Amino acid sequence: MCRLALYSVLLLTVICSSIVEAAKEVCSIECISSLLAPERGLISLIVRLTNKNTTEIGNYSFLLGDMPSELRETFESNRDAEQYISDLHATVQTFQDMGSRTTASRVTALDSSESSSSSSEITEAASPKEQEERTRGRRPARDEAFSGSNEMGETRIKGDLDYPIELQTDGRIMVTYHNRRYDTNDLQALLYRMNPEERSKLIQELRILGFPIDRDGRRIAQTSYSSTKFSFSWKSTTRGQKRFRINGEEFDLPDENSRLSDFLKRQPKITYDFLKKMKTTGVAFDVDRGLEEPLSEDSYVLKADHKRIFMTIRGADFDIPDQLPELSKKVNRNELQQIYATLHRDGFPVTLDGDVIAEDSSSQQEDATTENDTDMDVLKSERTVIITVDHQKFRLPKQRDTLSNLLHEKPWLRYEVLKVSVEHDVGFNINTMDIDLPESNPVSDGKRREEENQADYDLITTKDGEMEILVAGANLKVPEDLPRLNQLVSSTTLVMIVTRLKQIGIPVTMQNNRVVVQSERTSSYRIEVEAKTRNKVLVTVIITMNGERYVLPRDADAFQAAIHREPAMTFQLFKLLAKYHIPVEFNEKSGQVSFTFETEEEEDEPYEISSQNGKILIRIGSEDLVIPRDLQKLTGILSSQNLRKLVEELKSFGTPVELRGSRIVITREQKTSYRIALQVATLRKQPIRAIVSINNERYELPRDEERFQAFLMRVPTVKYKIFQLLSSKNIPMRYDNETKKLQIKFASLPKRPPPNGVIPNAVFMRQNPGQQMRRGQLNRN
Repeated sequence: MCRLALYSVLLLTVICSSIVEAAKEVCSIECISSLLAPERGLISLIVRLTNKNTTEIGNYSFLLGDMPSELRETFESNRDAEQYISDLHATVQTFQDMGSRTTASRVTALDSSESSSSSSEITEAASPKEQEERTRGRRPARDEAFSGSNEMGETRIKGDLDYPIELQTDGRIMVTYHNRRYDTNDLQALLYRMNPEERSKLIQELRILGFPIDRDGRRIAQTSYSSTKFSFSWKSTTRGQKRFRINGEEFDLPDENSRLSDFLKRQPKITYDFLKKMKTTGVAFDVDRGLEEPLSEDSYVLKADHKRIFMTIRGADFDIPDQLPELSKKVNRNELQQIYATLHRDGFPVTLDGDVIAEDSSSQQEDATTENDTDMDVLKSERTVIITVDHQKFRLPKQRDTLSNLLHEKPWLRYEVLKVSVEHDVGFNINTMDIDLPESNPVSDGKRREEENQADYDLITTKDGEMEILVAGANLKVPEDLPRLNQLVSSTTLVMIVTRLKQIGIPVTMQNNRVVVQSERTSSYRIEVEAKTRNKVLVTVIITMNGERYVLPRDADAFQAAIHREPAMTFQLFKLLAKYHIPVEFNEKSGQVSFTFETEEEEDEPYEISSQNGKILIRIGSEDLVIPRDLQKLTGILSSQNLRKLVEELKSFGTPVELRGSRIVITREQKTSYRIALQVATLRKQPIRAIVSINNERYELPRDEERFQAFLMRVPTVKYKIFQLLSSKNIPMRYDNETKKLQIKFASLPKRPPPNGVIPNAVFMRQNPGQQMRRGQLNRN
């Protein structure tokens, strides 16, 4: 071994000196500078000057070169020779790494100095510890040979790998770089993608883990030796664990993953040998995370909570689609393909790009034009959800098994179920069919109702041939102005509106909180429109849809039913009506389509508003309609001209009603700044007197009726509220639209009062708006 030690010093010196001397004769300074560049290095210089290829330089027998036969025989007969030469070769590699960091000035000094001084300068690039070991004739240990990699080694021991490494169930050892996995047996494709600094970092990391590799430029070649003494065995335990024995220590996996990870970090050079032995077990192993149980379909769960769709894998949640790249990193390749197949089967718009599952935007655009009837109604009071899937309704949780059977037969519907659950703020577990309704909160419920009201819209066509949507107080042309929606409403409301627009066939979708108008596809609906006019006034519209003929306004009910069955044809129908300048309106909330038919001037229709049995009625001719419940029936009774006049009067009366096109819409009751309270005196359950308090004014009826009527003339919008209060106590009233007066009728008092002067059974009752009636004494203060 003394001869071996001596030869190591001589060999290294001779190699370095001969390279420099030959460089003077064969290669210019520019040539040497390029050969010493980081991506090529000293080995490339040896190749250039010795005419040997990289395989020969990296091979034990060729590394001996023209060694004298006596020395070669000594090396070949010694059992440690091959290991020793390999270690010496590794030292040359370290020498090359340091040489790659040599500056241009250093190369210039190499060119101008004598060969001996040049050799000395290069030799000094090694660490003092290596110099001392070489001088003493002791070969450096494998880890010590990489003194330039100490910082990387400490990082590896203390934390996770910069380039994660895992063993897959098929026996391949993979390294991950930029979310893609590469087989360590063939890293050529990876090295071409890495810059010099990354290549150096990866090579150092693999060496620290005991991978027997050499680098020559952009290539990695596996060598055949094992660097360490290593023992390994394993068996299955009765608890279903796998017990591994490594160099005398036992680990039950996966329970002791963290202990094994610490064990490998303390002696990282056995990692490669450990992974090679693990190939025989058929399990997946990640160097950072440890042994991973193979995924079964029951081990990952798809859910929707109140704001997102996510998948739970090994206790971690991943939002879909936002965190699909992170999910892809946490599983091995076989599991990745398994999860992708599941998502694709369940209708999710995803694609598999190499080793990453990603959102498929092209699939989303295609789905945007596909009819979808999935919808949901949430009955919070009953803690129940009614969900419509595949033209069928299911009441959950009662019919969870029936819905589960449907989704088992048609799994591609699962994504739609989860998506509609998020839209309606409902948690949903697709495996168990469990639902989670949000707790009732007056503030949040009020906010959601406000958002839903903002999401209401009207789709109209005008006489100018335009199609518009009326939403959030703005008129937008359809479809070109729809991208402006995100400037008008909140993100939650925007999702609601876009979802509803898609349901009526408008080619629009959401991408990153933006509204995107898509190209229209050929419609399968056959629609024909014929309009009849009298004196340039529209009187009849005949619509033929898919062979069914509707004469409007005569067949209005049948026509509305057809629109309810096929809402996706609404957009195509409106395009045709706009083309022929036929004004029409579609209200999303009611799902009603309304046409505006004009007639000749008619006389005003008299009407009367009265109360009966606690209800407010409007009488027109022989028809009695309950306000506000039956107001929509007025469209079939009055002409459009009289209808507009009546609605305006009802609105001035305080009635919550509006006219949109030819359709009456019930709105929210108008708020008033007047505080109104009511006290009623009854005799044998019949009202005989009432005190109406409005802010600080008190009116005792019928005595103060004239003063009360004067107030109502000044503030007519409170009449509806007064009607509600008085009618709730069965006080007869009527409002005449000609006199504009509210008349109140009380029961008559007895002509002869009783001997004691007290009216028998007379009680007073008081009521504030929105409160229950309560008995009590009349308070005149």
